[in-house]
Amino acid sequence: MRRTAWIATMAGAFAVALWASAFAEDAVPPGGQRGPGGGGGRGALREKLLEKFDKDGDGKLSEEERAAARDAIIDRIFQKFDADGNGQLSKDELRAALKELRGRLDGLRDRIRERVQERRGGGGPRG
Repeated sequence: MRRTAWIATMAGAFAVALWASAFAEDAVPPGGQRGPGGGGGRGALREKLLEKFDKDGDGKLSEEERAAARDAIIDRIFQKFDADGNGQLSKDELRAALKELRGRLDGLRDRIRERVQERRGGGGPRG
C-alpha cells in the first residue's frame, strides 16, 4: 500500500515537472534565450499556458481549465512513455520517465547555479 502511494506521488510530481518543462521548452523563443532580454522564462510559460487552456479569456485558469491542463499533462506523458500503448506505465516505462525527469532536473539545477553565479558577479559559489 505504501509503495503504491509512493509511486502515485512520484508519478504526480513527475507529471507536473515534465509538463512544465515541456511547455517551457515550447515557450523558448528562436535562438534559445530565456529570461531578461530573451523573451522566455516564467512569463513566456504563463502566456503559453493561458493561450492553450484559458478558454474564457479572463487571463487566469479556472478549476475546469486547470483540470483540462492536468488531463493534457497525463495524455502527453503517456504518449511519450507508454511504449506498448496499453494506457499504463510499466516499471520499465516509469524508470525511463524518471530517468528523463532526473536529467531535466539536473539541467535545471545547473541553470540555477549559473544564474546565481551571474548575479554574484561570476565569483563562483560562496563558502
